[in-house]
Amino acid sequence: MTDSKNNITEQRTLDEQNIASDTLPNEEMLIPVKFNKEIKNIPLQRATELAQKGMKFEMIEENYEILKSLALAENKSVSEFLQSLKAEKAEIRKSQLIEKCGGDEELALHILELENASVKDNGRFDEVEKFFPNIKTADMLPT
Repeated sequence: MTDSKNNITEQRTLDEQNIASDTLPNEEMLIPVKFNKEIKNIPLQRATELAQKGMKFEMIEENYEILKSLALAENKSVSEFLQSLKAEKAEIRKSQLIEKCGGDEELALHILELENASVKDNGRFDEVEKFFPNIKTADMLPT
């Protein structure tokens, strides 16, 4: 009877080791995901990221639906609508700067370049700050 208990204990230990080895962190666990009528096996880490993005989308879904309806009213895709909106805003800003620069379009375009560069550089306005330390944005330029 003792041998039987030892065999059972040994078998349980072997079974537990086999289960543990099936889920070792070194082996990449794949999650089957169906998207666009196609099943893809996605690594666990990537599936986690995608699930988080999906949860984020749920938070903004209502706003996205509003955006889609605005784009549809213009007979455009969301991307096309956003690009046209961006271009329209840029044209308005250019007109405002030309007016602030007393009609000097070359100066206005230069300031636009600086503004666009400042957006890329996290809001820095280096060239103007170098010569005019008190001016931090284009709106602070004298009219």
